[in-house]
Amino acid sequence: MLFTSATFLFVFLPAVLLLYFTARSTLLRNLVLLLASVVFYIWGELSHAWIIGLLILVNYISAIAIERCNQPATKRIILLTACAANLAALLRFKYAFFFTEIWNGLAKDISLPLLAVKQHALPLGISFFVFHCISYLVDIHRGRAKAQKDPIKMALYIALFPQLIAGPIIRFSQICDQFTTRQVNSEKFALGVRRFLIGLGKKMILANSFAVPADAIFALDSKFLNPDVAWLGAIAYTLQLYFDFSGYSDMAIGLAHMFGFTFPENFNYPYISQTVREFWQRWHITLSGWFRDYVYIPMGGNQHGHARTAANLLIVFLLCGLWHGANWTFIAWGLFHGFFLSLERIGLASFLNRLDQPFRHVYTLLVVIVGWVFFRSESLEKAFAHLRAMWTWQPAALGAPELSRFLTSELVVLLFLGAIVSTPVLQFCKSKTIQFIDPLLVKTGQTIFLLSVLCLAIAEVSAGSYNPFIYFHF
Repeated sequence: MLFTSATFLFVFLPAVLLLYFTARSTLLRNLVLLLASVVFYIWGELSHAWIIGLLILVNYISAIAIERCNQPATKRIILLTACAANLAALLRFKYAFFFTEIWNGLAKDISLPLLAVKQHALPLGISFFVFHCISYLVDIHRGRAKAQKDPIKMALYIALFPQLIAGPIIRFSQICDQFTTRQVNSEKFALGVRRFLIGLGKKMILANSFAVPADAIFALDSKFLNPDVAWLGAIAYTLQLYFDFSGYSDMAIGLAHMFGFTFPENFNYPYISQTVREFWQRWHITLSGWFRDYVYIPMGGNQHGHARTAANLLIVFLLCGLWHGANWTFIAWGLFHGFFLSLERIGLASFLNRLDQPFRHVYTLLVVIVGWVFFRSESLEKAFAHLRAMWTWQPAALGAPELSRFLTSELVVLLFLGAIVSTPVLQFCKSKTIQFIDPLLVKTGQTIFLLSVLCLAIAEVSAGSYNPFIYFHF
């Protein structure tokens, strides 16, 4: 059930809000949210609903066992066993077919037996809720959180519908008190509605518009790629992905506010970054923070010299690439970012600091855009072909589409708008002018703007075009 579907906007969400605010106690409100989350998940994932139910049970029992155990060795065994159970679900559904293909490719050459594994559909949100479970167990083992004894609250932490499918990735310590003490007032609810509408506009108006040329260009045979068309495809996808995923995060955070929760921010204008390291401090913040705290630092972080630090970064971003999908393109994308992060760590950052700000910004954008070509392409062959078209400046084959086929006047306006909205320019202008404008006029302007966004988004919803959030695939 997409946040952008008519069913969610006009049936599911109003019904849940009505039931939620009719309930008078926190317990009843938690039950309403849990029931809504179950319905939300099984609406499109009935066949795999047992997986999330089983993981909730396993982690509920394991967390209590870890907290009650007084033997460090036994406690560690329980932790490792429970984490292995979580990872087993992820490996089985997301990676088994991929690794089997790798094995079979090698086995043919050395006469080893081949393996047969059926490729299953990927359960929605499995990468996200498995990471929730692992961080929960590790934090309890480290003494940074208490095991949740209430099964309803435990189930809500994993399955709360705003963040269930595509995050943000929330630590249990960030939300545990909110299951009991949260309050909703008119101001917080209105803030949630505004945030949700902003996310809805990002997705329906901007991301879906950029998806049209991006999809069309990346679907072209590489021999028909002109350099200008190849660059347009890469730039359109760069903006599509940002507005698609940050739009979802805005909608999730907005929904959380409506029900009294506060979720961590997931994006902070990543395309204004001046280093790749800064980009990852601004892009998918909860994921990069998860890898930092649960993988990078336990491996030694940057405490053992440049070589070890570079190796740690490459391993972390190899895993980050794999987390996004079982495909060589995601592995290449992860290692590509890990390579530049390693270079920055061992000296490139010092060189960049001596350059003017525009040069650092261009460097970062080029790295990010090239990386997104790997991320978007169906295979490494297509990724390299697209990159060759971007950088070789050779004419395409006869019959290749002209740039004008994709770069319409409407797209030019949207590209300009996307470039502005993906930076804090509007926030800066607002902060500088708001002191000179009557507050009532400001609120009226915001209301008119949000109503316009809502009307445009509803028009897109009514058109019936199906364009799911990109991160639903992960």
